[in-house]
Amino acid sequence: MLPALWLALVVAGPIQWADSGYFIHEASQGPVFSPGLGALSHPTYHLLTRLVHEAFGSWGVAYINPALALALTWTLFRLGRTLGLNQDWASIAAVCATLAHCCFWVGSKVEVYSLHLLLVLAAHWVCFDDTLRWSLARRLITLGLLTGLAVTTHQLTLVVLLPLYVWMLVRVRTQLWWIIPGVLIGLAPAYPALMHELGTGKALFDVIRHYLTGHSPTASANWERAFLRIDLMWRDKSYVAIWVLSLLGLQAAGLWPLWQDARTRVLWIAAAMNALFAMSYAVSDRYTFFLPGAAMLALLGCVRLQAMFQGKSHAWVWVGRVAAFTSPLLLTLVWGSIQMGWLKPPTHAVSTPPRDDVRYFMVPYMPDQSATVFVQQQLAHTPDGALILADYTPLGALNSAKAAGLLPTRSAALCDTLRGQELPEGDVFLVRETYCDHMRAQFNLSRTPAGWRVQPR
Repeated sequence: MLPALWLALVVAGPIQWADSGYFIHEASQGPVFSPGLGALSHPTYHLLTRLVHEAFGSWGVAYINPALALALTWTLFRLGRTLGLNQDWASIAAVCATLAHCCFWVGSKVEVYSLHLLLVLAAHWVCFDDTLRWSLARRLITLGLLTGLAVTTHQLTLVVLLPLYVWMLVRVRTQLWWIIPGVLIGLAPAYPALMHELGTGKALFDVIRHYLTGHSPTASANWERAFLRIDLMWRDKSYVAIWVLSLLGLQAAGLWPLWQDARTRVLWIAAAMNALFAMSYAVSDRYTFFLPGAAMLALLGCVRLQAMFQGKSHAWVWVGRVAAFTSPLLLTLVWGSIQMGWLKPPTHAVSTPPRDDVRYFMVPYMPDQSATVFVQQQLAHTPDGALILADYTPLGALNSAKAAGLLPTRSAALCDTLRGQELPEGDVFLVRETYCDHMRAQFNLSRTPAGWRVQPR
């Protein structure tokens, strides 16, 4: 209960930056099922957020991940028990995994990865738990269902579940075909989008490739060249450093492989594959792709520590309980040292006022309302009817504010929409020049408290 309660206290609310704001905005409008199958499409998550928004509005969408944390900690506990952990160490593993930097950061935002983590861990639990009095057919159909839902939640599923499927193939061989009906049911949220894409004349292979990697002759998001870019890791060392924060805690004890049991081998290999994929993925938010690996390493770390302290004083369990809070304690301590001037903070190449980027990315354990403050500033310094132009990160905040009904008399758009275009009538403002360099070349920009006022030359 503690991680879910903590998440509920620090959740960013209905106004959020970048992808989170985009998800809130998408949840407030359009069809219930995802209209397309692009690399940024998450059909199962889209369906969930649309239904929650219909029932509870933007605030309900903001609290999806804290609610999922309840199911997540229970699944982690049950999965830990299948690995031989006693109740104390299984509870410690569940708390440690949920409080890991990447897991908590995502959990406090409107992001797709918490749901994906829940589905992936549930798939492992269904296969590992011999106490489930299920027939093999029922177990495999459930595995297929969870796999289908996970694939239509995020493409990372194909990496993380591969070791599990190899292990199951060795165990059940030809009976693995029982997963097919489950997969077909789990893929159901994507069927309307798939029919739409095929109806436009695209080949099935092209649709699948576009969903998995974003590849398309006209797509702006194409990450095929970003996969396994080990050669770029030193250049992107600041992003890799944020990824490393997810190893703070008992999950560090899980880095050394455990080979004595097939289940721990499967989890370690899956975590290693996830780690290699995430840290070499040439995107800035690569740490958000590491939730399964961090959770699995937390479980494996507790397996190792329980074996080390077997038969010793029960006081070591309390050491484990305290160690489960290593990440929030250490990162908050570092943040406090920065505030006291004892440490020099790292600098972010592109700041996003009024957000403190170091706190926002490094310390998710404290509330952050910077997106709400930003929207309030725009309301205070732009007139009714104004068009506010922004790049992707602040545009997420503006669009989520409109979805929540907090920006009713202004419109917001991506600054690229005016590239090579005439300036529309009325008041036009630009949040910042970053990622919108063409605006100064095309128009006259004058400084305002809201950013820049845009006028024709």
